[in-house]
Amino acid sequence: MNRTIKKNIENIKIITDEIKRCAIEEDEGKILKLVSTFEKFPRKEVSSFYNVFFRDLNLCEKLISMAKYYINNDKILIEIISSLGNMVVRYGLPPSDDLYELFFSLRNRKKVNYYISLFILHFPQSESCDFRWDYILSIPDIAPKEKSKKNFYSIIKNINASGEKIPFEYKARIVYLLGVFSDNNMYGEEFMMLRAQLQSVD
Repeated sequence: MNRTIKKNIENIKIITDEIKRCAIEEDEGKILKLVSTFEKFPRKEVSSFYNVFFRDLNLCEKLISMAKYYINNDKILIEIISSLGNMVVRYGLPPSDDLYELFFSLRNRKKVNYYISLFILHFPQSESCDFRWDYILSIPDIAPKEKSKKNFYSIIKNINASGEKIPFEYKARIVYLLGVFSDNNMYGEEFMMLRAQLQSVD
């Protein structure tokens, strides 16, 4: 274990203990500072040494409770959603129904919805959502749109790589959007390659 990881472990332990210990009704400024400091760690480079912190179910429950309590504070919500999303995707935090329901309830919330879109489709619960494909098609319209277009591309690329069959009624729209987004876009060539792959599959 190198010096950087040791230092990170010390800092993560301090901040996670403080989050679990603090009262939810604390000053909003203090809560925002806590979750903002914490959010940087699960977003940093991945290390298995951090698993004990980022798979902590008690910490997860506390963050969910904070999100519900500060449901009208977009800044706090963004930090918590980013933290929990990275804990699920990068560290294997179990994607519980409570966690999914929090993300699902915020999917249309302006400012927060971009962060929801980065993670919600990694939840197995999303696979049985009735309007899953309608939601995927709505992602490019989420601000900031340029980042959301790249996110849309990544989602479709991962779905295609997994072998999942894209429903016929959505495939034509996806192919069209990839073509439109390829214009004046630094990822245009990648978009067109994926578009060609989708067109070659029945």
